[in-house]
Amino acid sequence: MYAKLPNILTVTRIFMVPIFPLIYFSSLENASIYALEFFLFVGATDMLDGYLARKYNLISAFGTAMDPLADKLMLIMVMLSFGIKGLLPLWIIIFIIVKELIMIFTGLYFYFKKEKYVIASNIFGKSATMLLFLTVLGILWNPAIKIFVYFVYLAVMLKIIAFISYAVVHKKNMV
Repeated sequence: MYAKLPNILTVTRIFMVPIFPLIYFSSLENASIYALEFFLFVGATDMLDGYLARKYNLISAFGTAMDPLADKLMLIMVMLSFGIKGLLPLWIIIFIIVKELIMIFTGLYFYFKKEKYVIASNIFGKSATMLLFLTVLGILWNPAIKIFVYFVYLAVMLKIIAFISYAVVHKKNMV
């Protein structure tokens, strides 16, 4: 049981994705703050599963492939939610969703068709993800502060650089 705990946490995070909009769009007073707390909880769960996997040498190909999937699905859900509320420009939301879907399907292709090959993240991808994470927190905390939109632009630029670098580095494995 304990050997599979990081993977159980990852799968649980995938199932938590549809809970975000239920909270965010609820009629609760301060629903955005509750969504922020939920987002932080999901993020803490992500950190916990990674910590447990590394500390107790429970790293698996499944977890290495599914952990980023859980992250990307949550990001897509948050971006869709922000789009519905009109907090971010539509082109940003479409770009992020398309890029994340490409990364999901490419990652799953490599995992299932290329003998559990996993695309490792790089500094650009990690930086973009961290910046988007902080931006999501900021928007949930106070959507009236417009500076967060500019942080999203910077994160998109980093995602473009990361995407190009992933394509260059992993080009040989695509065929």
